[in-house]
Amino acid sequence: MEEIWKEVDGFEDYFVSSFGRVKSAKFGYEKIISTRLDSKNKYMLVCLCKKGKTKMSLVHRLVAKAFIPNPDNKPEVNHKNCITYDNRVENLEWVSRKENMKHAYDKGRTKPPTYKGKFGKDHNKSIGYKLICPNGEIEIYFSGLEFLRKTGLDNTSLSWASKHKILPHRFNKGKIKGYVLLETFPAYHIEIKE
Repeated sequence: MEEIWKEVDGFEDYFVSSFGRVKSAKFGYEKIISTRLDSKNKYMLVCLCKKGKTKMSLVHRLVAKAFIPNPDNKPEVNHKNCITYDNRVENLEWVSRKENMKHAYDKGRTKPPTYKGKFGKDHNKSIGYKLICPNGEIEIYFSGLEFLRKTGLDNTSLSWASKHKILPHRFNKGKIKGYVLLETFPAYHIEIKE
């Protein structure tokens, strides 16, 4: 396969190849520029200069911009074989953020999603509560958040009770007066039939 060179957009005198190499023709002769591996993100970087200012650029993005059409204006470039330093044009594709994350997950490159920012019964460590309310009725709450919203209590009382694994007979001695805890249970993904 023949190596094809195209000018880097916005940086005259710099060229990028279909093999993922970058060269400079700044001083009247062509020179391949060395790249370095970004230790944080594991992508190849190259330093480009324009009017005395330098800019670190991701090599895979330079290749994609030069060689791969992007009619849908997708924001990210994916490495099909998951090797982040393989910047050949046939290994790259434009993708959305969602497609990029799905590809990484399918190939085992990322962990399953965490539950940061999820509240209530959708959190993977959500605790359900079966309580006797002050009016004598037994109610079930599928999360502490649901309990707090319906009762209007502050969250310190419930989080303290949960954290210290307060036993049912001691629940009423805390700040949650009038409620008697019968049991707690893991509430994550419990199907609620109405």
